[in-house]
Amino acid sequence: MTSKLLAPERPVSTVGVSVNNGSHRSDRLVELTKSLYKTDHQLEFMHLRAEAEALLQEVQVMKQQRLSLTISLSDQN
Repeated sequence: MTSKLLAPERPVSTVGVSVNNGSHRSDRLVELTKSLYKTDHQLEFMHLRAEAEALLQEVQVMKQQRLSLTISLSDQN
């Protein structure tokens, strides 16, 4: 399976990055990952990132449900 995610495999020891907002930071992180790591590591990173985002979304839904329940219970009193 070939993908455009593939980047040249070259060793890099340190990279300095200065970013302003979260979206740009996330995009920049993906670009750095593509250039710094071998293909298998890129794939692992992308899977872990997707899993982290899914877990974050799950936590946000749970927080919203808890807030809704709290509001519902306080309205009953």
